[in-house]
Amino acid sequence: MAMHEVGQCVLLLDNISFMGSVSSTNKFVQNDNLIQQCEVEEKKHLFVQDIVTFQDEVLLFIRSCKGAFLPRKEDYECIFGGTQKTKIHAIGFKEPELIYVKCLHPKDTISLHVAQNQLVSLLHTKSQYQLETMAQYPKRPSWESLVYEALVRKGGILLFVQGYHDGQSKGFDLSQMRCVFGNMEVMTWIRMVGHEVVQCEMPHPSLYNSLIGKKISIKLPKMGLLPSIVYFESFMTMKSLINENILQYANHIMVNPNPSGTINKQDLNSTKKKYFICACSMIQNQARFLKEWIMYHSYLGIERWYLYDNNSVDEFEEVLSESLLQFNVTHHIWPWRNVEETCMSHCALRAQHECEWVMFTHVDEFLYPINYIYGNKRVMYNNYSILERFIKMETERVWGAKGANHVAEIRLHCFDYGPSGLTQPPEEGVMVGYTCRMKTPKRHKSIVRVDALSDSLLNVVHHFSIKPNFRTLTLHQSIAVINHYKYQVWDVFKSKLRRSKMGTYIIIDPKVEHIEGVEDVRTRFGIGPIEPLDWPDRFCQLVDFGLHNFTLHTFQHPHTHQLLWQ
Repeated sequence: MAMHEVGQCVLLLDNISFMGSVSSTNKFVQNDNLIQQCEVEEKKHLFVQDIVTFQDEVLLFIRSCKGAFLPRKEDYECIFGGTQKTKIHAIGFKEPELIYVKCLHPKDTISLHVAQNQLVSLLHTKSQYQLETMAQYPKRPSWESLVYEALVRKGGILLFVQGYHDGQSKGFDLSQMRCVFGNMEVMTWIRMVGHEVVQCEMPHPSLYNSLIGKKISIKLPKMGLLPSIVYFESFMTMKSLINENILQYANHIMVNPNPSGTINKQDLNSTKKKYFICACSMIQNQARFLKEWIMYHSYLGIERWYLYDNNSVDEFEEVLSESLLQFNVTHHIWPWRNVEETCMSHCALRAQHECEWVMFTHVDEFLYPINYIYGNKRVMYNNYSILERFIKMETERVWGAKGANHVAEIRLHCFDYGPSGLTQPPEEGVMVGYTCRMKTPKRHKSIVRVDALSDSLLNVVHHFSIKPNFRTLTLHQSIAVINHYKYQVWDVFKSKLRRSKMGTYIIIDPKVEHIEGVEDVRTRFGIGPIEPLDWPDRFCQLVDFGLHNFTLHTFQHPHTHQLLWQ
């Protein structure tokens, strides 16, 4: 088969502004039938496009029509093989015209595999109408091996691949691997393999039109062609965004079918960033901390947030839509399992076009720049935010004005806080409520200059590989730290518990297992998620009121004594 030479990559666009403003759970209408929301000529676009199966649930992707509202999950069921039905427990927009649906597996999977009809669809319970479907129920969880997300960067496509990583490539070189477009019609070279991230060369622009709507995957020795839910699409309807220089993300790669069109290359190559510092975080059922985390870090100087919702079932979207509209928050659905490192790689690439620095933390981790909220440094560089002063002054202090430009990563010690004697969640928030911590930090968290990231995007515990000639700066804990409110009151903490194969409940911090010099954090709690009698007093070696006092001084109302996020 002929290999097609890579052409000049044109601008690939992303509808960030749309995704960031949608609160999908509120998009309900009186007419709950999704079919009737679409124009007659558009009904052909309404179908079950893909299925991804996990051990405990089924994830369907429904291709919707433009402008359709999200239906109520109570009005639909998942139907397997035309007979077996299960309830839907989550529904939302993955993209503006792509709906995701989560439901349970059918009880009788054996007969489903034996029967000829293994199709999975969506059934409207009132009309008994079944959506057209292309989804077939697999014999084993499809999540074990899948091309599931994609991003475009200059000159190539980045595919995010479950079930394959760089360690598996040691037995063969990249020349044995191919990126495949469609049913093997077009193949291109693979340039790089990182941690579950594969960089493909773009096909020649003359082939774009013929590839629209076809899947993109990778072909590997021994493993063959991997299953994929990533598509090659056209961005013709998005021309209004042509000058925004935004990368396309998620399941559909948008390309310009007319590569000779007018694009300002000078704008594409511009290194000027819109924001000095942004934040990336993957969130799962942490809505209770969200307002406090965003409002506090906004005060410090974070200008934009990229939040990846990893299967939350709490009031996350309600908090975003009701309380945080004035903040520059972008909400992304990330329904995948155990792929936090690739999530952070995905976020770093999305932020790269508009952010100079990015902070990678969880929502229960709060940056505490001690030296820059007290004393003389608080009043220096008054035209900068606290975090901009902090980054500029620390990089220059250590490496000088010229050397500061070669600092790619600032590492901060992370201190774990315990329940601090509390038995109920503190109404004032975590920064005021929890004041007792461990003496020794267990790990670091990072603020990263995203342009200095290695093309491999390798990262562990939010520490990225960086390009040659760039350096890492690890700060002393007297300058700045991360307060990690990890071990909170039992009712909050127990949500982190997972049942092990041996039937016991454990809390596992997988992000620190593979870092040299950092101990593996595993704590067993017996045969059930039962609160230990001494839980309120655990993980308490040192009382620290530093951030507690600053929070009360800065965010408490002088008359009502309420904090900003209460």
